Amino acid sequence: MPGDGVHVFLVNVLINLVGVAVMLVGAGLIGRHRSGLEIVAESPQLPVDRRALRYLVVIAAAPLVFAVVGALLTNSNLRSAWGSPMFGLIGLLAVALTSDRFNSTVLQRLAYQAATLLVILPVGYALVIRFHVPPSRAPLRVNWPQSEIADRLTTVWARETGKPLRLVAGETWVAGLIALASKDKPLVMGHGDLAPLPAIDRSRLDAEGILIVWASPDARLPLSIMASSPGEERFRWQYSSGSGDLVIRYAIIPPPLPPD
Repeated sequence: MPGDGVHVFLVNVLINLVGVAVMLVGAGLIGRHRSGLEIVAESPQLPVDRRALRYLVVIAAAPLVFAVVGALLTNSNLRSAWGSPMFGLIGLLAVALTSDRFNSTVLQRLAYQAATLLVILPVGYALVIRFHVPPSRAPLRVNWPQSEIADRLTTVWARETGKPLRLVAGETWVAGLIALASKDKPLVMGHGDLAPLPAIDRSRLDAEGILIVWASPDARLPLSIMASSPGEERFRWQYSSGSGDLVIRYAIIPPPLPPD
C-alpha cells in the first residue's frame, strides 16, 4: 500500500539524518563541549550569507517534501532507495550551519569518520548479501541465481524454437540477467518497446523472434507480448530456503519457420 511505502521512505530519511547528526557530534560540531575541548577557529570564518543558507535549506528539503506530499496526494508508492539521491546537499548544508566551528581538529575527525565508513559500509553490505541477513526475508534480487536463470530460459527458447536467443524483453531486471549470462548474448529491449533501441526494427523482430520474461505476478505487459501461451520456470537455491520458489514467467514469440 502507498501508506506503507511512504512510511518506509520516511524511516529511511530519518536514518540518513541521524547518521549526519552522529557524524557532526563525533566531530565536535554540535552539542556541548567541555571547556578543554571548545572549538576555537584558527582563522576568522566568513559568515554564511543568510540568503544562501535559506537557498540551501530549500533545495535540500524541497525534494523530500514534494516526494512525500506527491505520493500521498496521488496514492502512489515510494521506494526507500529513491530518497538517497535527495541527500546530496545535506553535507553542504551541515557545513554551512556549523562553519564557524571548523578547525583542523574537526576536519581530522571528519576525515577519520569518513575513512572508517568507507570501509565498514561496503564490508557490512557484502556480509548482509553473502549471509542473507535477516534470513526470514525474501532473497534480494542480487542473490538470484543469475547463471541458472539464464541457462534454463535459454534452453527453453532453444527447445521451443530451435534457434539461438537473439532478443529478450519484459521486466528489465530479469531480461538483464538473461542477457548478461546467456551463452547466446541476446540484446535487451526493455519492456518490449522498440523505441529504446532503434537498431532493433520490426523486420528484425519478425525475423528473430523474442523471449519475454517477468517475475512479478501482476506485471503489466503489452497485449502483443501475450501472443504465445506463457510458461514458467521455478528456482530454488541456497537463499530461497523458507521463502518459496522464485517463479520466472515467460512467453515466446518465435521466429518464422524455415520454408520446406
